[in-house]
Amino acid sequence: MSMEPIDWEQAEDSFLAPSLAAGDATGWFDKLYTAGAEGRVTMPWSRTEPHRLLVQWAREPGRPERGGRLS
Repeated sequence: MSMEPIDWEQAEDSFLAPSLAAGDATGWFDKLYTAGAEGRVTMPWSRTEPHRLLVQWAREPGRPERGGRLS
């Protein structure tokens, strides 16, 4: 049975606390990337759609039309 990969932001929390408790402030990063390479976690660059906050920002009033410039 194959499990769907979980979102990297959710997985980050599970790796962060144990690394910090062990005094390894950056160890969670290696664990996250290993999980991504193994397909257990989705990674930010594997998204097929833009992040919802980017979409929200781009739709705010006052943003230039496509190809436009900010004044």
